[in-house]
Amino acid sequence: MSTKNRVKIKNDVFQIIASRNDPTGGLTTTTSTSAYNRPESYQTQCYTAWNDYDGDPLFGYLIDRFAQFGVNGTRWFMENRDEQVFWDEWARNINNGIIDVIPGLDEIEKWIIKNLALTGMAPCTWEWGTMNVNGKDYTVPTYFNILPSANITLENTDNIFGKTKVTYKPPTGDETVLSRNLKNNGNFILKYNYTPADMLATGTVVRTSYSNVATTLYPKPPFLKLHEDIDTRMKLREMDRDTIINVLNKLWLVLIGDEKHPPQPARYDENGAVLQKGTIEEVADRINDSSMSREGAFRTLFLPYYVQMQDKTISPDTLINFEKYVASTLAVLYGFGVLVVPSGDARLDFTDINVQGFEQMIEYFRTRHLARFIEGVLCKEIVSRNSKLLTEVPSLKFNQLNTKTDDFRNQIFNLMKTGKVSTRIALEFFNINKSVVMSDLRDELGKEAEGKTDKEKFDMNVPISFKQQVAGQDGEPEKTAETLGTNEGGRPSESETQ
Repeated sequence: MSTKNRVKIKNDVFQIIASRNDPTGGLTTTTSTSAYNRPESYQTQCYTAWNDYDGDPLFGYLIDRFAQFGVNGTRWFMENRDEQVFWDEWARNINNGIIDVIPGLDEIEKWIIKNLALTGMAPCTWEWGTMNVNGKDYTVPTYFNILPSANITLENTDNIFGKTKVTYKPPTGDETVLSRNLKNNGNFILKYNYTPADMLATGTVVRTSYSNVATTLYPKPPFLKLHEDIDTRMKLREMDRDTIINVLNKLWLVLIGDEKHPPQPARYDENGAVLQKGTIEEVADRINDSSMSREGAFRTLFLPYYVQMQDKTISPDTLINFEKYVASTLAVLYGFGVLVVPSGDARLDFTDINVQGFEQMIEYFRTRHLARFIEGVLCKEIVSRNSKLLTEVPSLKFNQLNTKTDDFRNQIFNLMKTGKVSTRIALEFFNINKSVVMSDLRDELGKEAEGKTDKEKFDMNVPISFKQQVAGQDGEPEKTAETLGTNEGGRPSESETQ
């Protein structure tokens, strides 16, 4: 019998042919240790903190709020009020003339707060120059800059207190040894919550071990411990994105044939060349468009009636949900001192929130670090260099934090009415600047306010309105007289109240 036209039939009716796109693509897992890996060097810790700031919206928002709440307005306090004009002028004009920097001491304060919060260190450097105020020349820091903490190296090979060598290595150029005061330049390394006796655990893996603990010259980034929770939040977000991109509408179950119409295998010649595709392969080619001949979003398939297609895509509602973020989100909020009580359905209920810890943390940053640096380092050196013109180192006072509840503000208002707190402090809790208010009152009251004290101006601005009733013999009101203030924004004259 001739074998010229012999056809080989392979009994591979059971076939699994997947589409070009893996239905589980993007959801693969890799083997990794479950232990939290610690960023080992201080430079790596800085990079980690900045990466968390850029990558996680919640963490970045809370860091920004630190600077926004913490630097909400300052004023100088001193016994010699005549010198306040100089301090106000210097604070207003520092960094003046730089093309990409807003002038003013408050801008520098925001830089310091932000860097302390992220890296635990604010390397400050400034340039001394001359500033003229009311015809007098003062020697002051005219330019002030913050250096990247990751580019700072601290060394003390002899372990002598106060003999730390500070080196700055810019991304390009030669490294520079920084000194506290060198000719026209000043430098200071401001560290958050640091003591010379601090110790740091080295090594990448966090475990119960004491052999890797040693003293350190570097501060600890205050929120580095939140990195694990931030990393968890970002990985959960990646999972959600992969779920949307790679899972939706990608898993289809195609049933081909029945008892009367079983799928046929492929037919091959004696050389292994395909003479006729099998039923499953033929249907798969039509569905998957192997020839890439179709365009656009719509597809028309012509298939036998015994081919069934079933959508087995996993519902995104079971994969994309809010609850899985709760634990890591609470951990981040707790790290900033924000206490949130979860509701019964495991969601965050922001109607029951406590921010007292957040407020205290901001106060610690700005009063124990920022204010003490400006007063004890900058201002003290300015007074020393201008001893013939300045006699007193001023104190830097911050405005009250604008995070108080209405009940708290009402209590402050009651204290003000009884004379227990000043009007300035009470207004700060409402985010109102007293100096701006007094300027407006001078404009509104005009000549009537000339020579008046602030209290008298406030009293003049109070509108008075009362109603007087005269009762008849039967006790019912017989006559009503109304007296209203006619001067907008002020009291009525004495003739109007008589």
